[in-house]
Amino acid sequence: MSEIRRAIVFDTDKRPDGVEWVTYRIDGDRRSESKVLVCPEELRNGQIELSVLSPLGAAVLGLSIGHRMKFFSIGGGVHSVIVEDVVTPAGAPLRFPFRARRRAIRASTVSRGPDDGPQAA
Repeated sequence: MSEIRRAIVFDTDKRPDGVEWVTYRIDGDRRSESKVLVCPEELRNGQIELSVLSPLGAAVLGLSIGHRMKFFSIGGGVHSVIVEDVVTPAGAPLRFPFRARRRAIRASTVSRGPDDGPQAA
């Protein structure tokens, strides 16, 4: 739970630019990785997204640049991650937030009249 307490959470539509990507290095590896931290239900592409409930995601959640955290991998090994940056890296793909994607699809396919009431039971 300490991982959740140290996090700063933003609404998908209101999050400021430059805080959605985290660049990190595991176990002193030469290569760093950059991913978007997302809630598990919004995880669509493991190449660019990292669930906050995964061992690694929980470890980097809320850390500042230069901070380290040990975490247990799914395979059971102990690893150390260090956060290198928290901005969108150059050349990173643009993301269209999942919630906004759902709203855009719903708005374009459903013609809701003047009654904005519930659409399902």
